[in-house]
Amino acid sequence: MRRKPFGSTQETPVLVGNFGYVLVDAGRIDEGIAHMRRALGIDSNLTYLYEKLGDVARMRGDEAGAIREFRQAIGTSISREVLSAGSALEPRVPVPYWIEPFRAVMQKSPI
Repeated sequence: MRRKPFGSTQETPVLVGNFGYVLVDAGRIDEGIAHMRRALGIDSNLTYLYEKLGDVARMRGDEAGAIREFRQAIGTSISREVLSAGSALEPRVPVPYWIEPFRAVMQKSPI
């Protein structure tokens, strides 16, 4: 069976985003960012990609960029949780693992 090359019609936002994630981890950062942005352009609910983009921004020393990405991740995550909760009276949203580093960044340089 012949496999279709990357870029075929079987692409999904998750596949494209995951490929970008792996590229970043492999050191091909700019290429990985481009894939993650492309995936987010198709499906903006891929919270983990915003988290990774925030990590990349922090790694590059771009604290403001990191804060923007983490805020987007928080907003996406909370929106999804609130919509699935079914009741605004029960705001029980799980705290993502990266919230403490985010708070630390916010305390150092609030925007």
